[in-house]
Amino acid sequence: MQHEPSNLADLRTLTSYRASLCSPIDSYLEDHILGSACYRILDANEEIGCFAIHPSKMLTLFHLRRENQRLGQPLLADIRQQHGATSAFVPTCHEFFLSHILDDYRELKMQAYFFADTGIDPALPEAALAIQYRPARPSDVAAIQAVSGDFVDDPAARIARQEVTVGLLAGELVAIGLIIPSKLFRRQDSIGMFTAEPHRRRGIATRTIVNLKRLCRAQGITPVAGCYYKNIASKATLEAAGMVTRTRLLRISF
Repeated sequence: MQHEPSNLADLRTLTSYRASLCSPIDSYLEDHILGSACYRILDANEEIGCFAIHPSKMLTLFHLRRENQRLGQPLLADIRQQHGATSAFVPTCHEFFLSHILDDYRELKMQAYFFADTGIDPALPEAALAIQYRPARPSDVAAIQAVSGDFVDDPAARIARQEVTVGLLAGELVAIGLIIPSKLFRRQDSIGMFTAEPHRRRGIATRTIVNLKRLCRAQGITPVAGCYYKNIASKATLEAAGMVTRTRLLRISF
């Protein structure tokens, strides 16, 4: 078997990789895959699979076509040896990758939750219903940064791409929403929110997520989300907004 560098978009087995996931991943893992060096796995010059290695020596993708999956163990061992991989980001929704990584590892840490939309929106408290949402404007950049710090990376660029919404209460900016289009999956966006500190625990974060879900659905787009594994507050907010987690992102060291 041979390994050959490739652009992610040129991988012929990327479609079967997408189909192999039993639930969605969000932009956090996607960004790590996009930031990785990608390779196609060749057998007699035919692409039978692919993998990706982040500059941190982390495997972010390992996939083989179903008819070639019997080769998984020796191929993964060869990849780890040749490329010096010392860890992996593995979503539990990718059974093939997860099973092979668990054959030989040193340490496993829970990294994140990934969430899918149930399609059900909850009833909201009056305080949350008073929030008015609109697309962010260039003039909002200073207020967004004052409220949320670096929650929105490169806010001017994201606003220009219409990826940011703001929530106003009596004219005050109290909530920020993000909608980040997927570069790997068609018609899928990752959503996220931030609530100003003085206005938390009033249902505003839940209302923001519900608003973002509705914006996605109105365009025929599937909303997904994620949060760090120890972020109990974000997990509770996403669940309260009608999202459910079936997938964990694992950080596994060899």
